[in-house]
Amino acid sequence: MNATVRIALSELKSLFYSPIAWLLLIIFIVLTSISYTDRLANVSVLQFLGQGGGSVTFGVLNNNLSGVFVTAQRNLFYYVPLLTMGLIARELHSGSIKLLLSSPVSLTQIVLGKYLAVAGYFLLFVGFLLALTATTGLFVDHLDFALALSGMLAIYLLALAYAAVGLFMSSLTQHQVVAAISTFALLAVLTFIGQVGQRIPLVNDIAYWLSIAGRAHYMILGLVTSKDVAYFLAIITLFLSLTYLKLAAGRSFDSRALRYGRMAGVAAAVIVFGVVTSLPALTTFKDMSRTKRNSLSPGSQAVMERITGPWSATVYANVLHGEATRYLPRLRNWSFRTTFERFVFANPHFEVDYVFYWAPTENERLYARNPGKSDEELAREFAEQNRLPLENFLTREEVDAIIDLAPELYRPVYVLHWGGRSIVVRTFDDRFHRPSERDFSTGFKRLLDGGQTIAYVTGQGERSAFRRGPESHQAIMSVVSSRRAVVNLGFDIVELTLDKPVPDHVGILVLAAPKQPYSETALANLRRYIDAGRSLMILGEPGSQQALNPILSEFGLTLLEGQVIQPREDYPEETVFAEFAPEGATLGFSAPGALARSPVVTPGVTALRPSGAGVFDATPILAFDPTRASLRSEGGEALDGAALGFALEREIDGAARRLVVLGDADFMTSGVMDSQESGRNANSFLLTSALRWLSHGEYPIDMSRPAPLDNRLDLELHQVDYFKIVLYGVVPGTVFLTGAGLLAYRRRR
Repeated sequence: MNATVRIALSELKSLFYSPIAWLLLIIFIVLTSISYTDRLANVSVLQFLGQGGGSVTFGVLNNNLSGVFVTAQRNLFYYVPLLTMGLIARELHSGSIKLLLSSPVSLTQIVLGKYLAVAGYFLLFVGFLLALTATTGLFVDHLDFALALSGMLAIYLLALAYAAVGLFMSSLTQHQVVAAISTFALLAVLTFIGQVGQRIPLVNDIAYWLSIAGRAHYMILGLVTSKDVAYFLAIITLFLSLTYLKLAAGRSFDSRALRYGRMAGVAAAVIVFGVVTSLPALTTFKDMSRTKRNSLSPGSQAVMERITGPWSATVYANVLHGEATRYLPRLRNWSFRTTFERFVFANPHFEVDYVFYWAPTENERLYARNPGKSDEELAREFAEQNRLPLENFLTREEVDAIIDLAPELYRPVYVLHWGGRSIVVRTFDDRFHRPSERDFSTGFKRLLDGGQTIAYVTGQGERSAFRRGPESHQAIMSVVSSRRAVVNLGFDIVELTLDKPVPDHVGILVLAAPKQPYSETALANLRRYIDAGRSLMILGEPGSQQALNPILSEFGLTLLEGQVIQPREDYPEETVFAEFAPEGATLGFSAPGALARSPVVTPGVTALRPSGAGVFDATPILAFDPTRASLRSEGGEALDGAALGFALEREIDGAARRLVVLGDADFMTSGVMDSQESGRNANSFLLTSALRWLSHGEYPIDMSRPAPLDNRLDLELHQVDYFKIVLYGVVPGTVFLTGAGLLAYRRRR
């Protein structure tokens, strides 16, 4: 071991007697500092504009797009080959390798000594990153140091893996430039090899494991997995072993076949080790972030704790759909990591299967570009273009015999299987397309508990959950291709009339701005529904007072005559920018984070006032600015004691009867929720909060996470300029003078 240390120190000294080591260190400091100051400035500006509120540690250091650690990761690719190119090639070129191999030092000590020298050099890189992290901590309370530590670990392990590759390539040639270029080439191969052989199952797994792309990415985000750490250790072991065998070949007279056989055996053993340690059942993980941003949310964890035993997923992909290429075999390993891995961490007894089929689709562009071609012809072209066997694709009739996908419009879907039950999890028409954590968690919860049914009452001119139109709730309630639609949040949506008793499976009944009063039969059925302990949502509108006040009077509320107006520049006075009432926070009607500053946009609303005669406890949940709002009505009634929405609750025999009453039904229309004119609004949050409260917390699943503590950077934008002076000038200048002085001293000697 002493010989190994002596070789390492000697090699490290040689590195610093070379200008390359100093130059690379200066370049690393400058490029990393540019990224660091840019991130500080960005966070400072966002805070000045009233935005932000997230983790500053993540925003500055671990951001997956432009954080300090990501910048360092990208640049490592260029540093390492230049640093390692002479480790052994220099010895081969000068002939000193013969003296080294004939010395009383083992090959293991030689290889490890040279490798440890490079490993020691890269500690300077990590040390600079640690200095930036500590500096950030001076201006951020509760810095998430564990998250930053994960990023530094990722950079160091990646550097060590690159260095092992560079050491091996340096042992293959006596020309340092050739060694550097060869290292670049091999690192490029390791980066892109994951795309090789993706149609062959075994080759797919081996190539994906060999790929170094993305290995440090998740660790930088704060997710340290045993399979990623094992990968880096395996790659380091592989290339150090190959270096040893290459040098050993110079001492032996073994045949070339035997020498190559040893190398192949070592490579095979390392690959088997890596693939085995990547199996879900053998993978462990540690989420280093304080808020556990890389793990399932507490709501999802509560669901997955109840999913015991094996579970599986079947992906049904229509090859004529516009997103069909997302399901090709070459993307399956990536898909597993980005789609299923968090759930597999919670329950590793998992299998996934892919089923390709063809059926008529809503992909209008496909048919427009291929006029006259049948679905089978289009499927054949897809198979040929992607080199897949057409006989593995099912026809529409064959897939219909397995599962009825007609209600899903033959879109790609995921089907979860557990405990002999199955549930469809949909894909969506947005840039993410695939189901999110919330979508899968909702699917699992429906497997466990079933869904809840929301019934829209019809027959009196109410708003519809299915019909299209400017006043319709279709977009937010029943469009299966919309990620935010209520039908994808754990609910089934139906419509019914009140001329018959409400079916027992209905959990939430919606009266959405009826235009005519209800009959006595309808009111009697409504009372039976409420008395049964089920939930009700009543949405008023200016003009619906006559139809709704007879119902609301039984609950101690009154819709005031007229319409609330709120004069503002650039907006119609009928558009009221409402806000969550403080009293409703205890019931969950309080928007989190930056959304708390966003209004609930109501384009036509009337106010509600408790009459004091009801037996329900009424809590205001939606309020208005009393200094701006007034009631436009014939009687000129004042708004004292009024609000725009109430949550009503009454407990009978241990069961809570819950109602949500709002003075506006248009806040749920797609035109209002998506309005760019009104800017970002909290309308969707109001709806989901109401549904969660009415369903007693069942749906939608609460996906909230603890708020980050490191949410404030105490640094003004102009102060970032001082950092630039230090990091762009003083620090690299000091390193330059130190290196220049040492090299001058060395030359004089």
